[in-house]
Amino acid sequence: MINTYRYDGEMIATWINGRPRGRREQAEPIASFGGGHLVIPLWAGSAFHPGEMAEIVIYNASLDDSQRQRVETYLATKYALHGTPRWQ
Repeated sequence: MINTYRYDGEMIATWINGRPRGRREQAEPIASFGGGHLVIPLWAGSAFHPGEMAEIVIYNASLDDSQRQRVETYLATKYALHGTPRWQ
């Protein structure tokens, strides 16, 4: 599964396997990530996802949809994720 999160300074948007899953305004601005914990197994939305994370990619700018789709396609190919990619 490929989980994508985008924060553009005002809006948070999420995708799972290239399909939009939701958008919401961020209540308080996030100037920088000050630490914390990434919990595995992962809960994304209301779904539980046991397993391991293969890779986390973080950019210092919000990617547009075309850039995001290229990264998702690259990761799907790199990790041989089977099934029909929903982002093509």
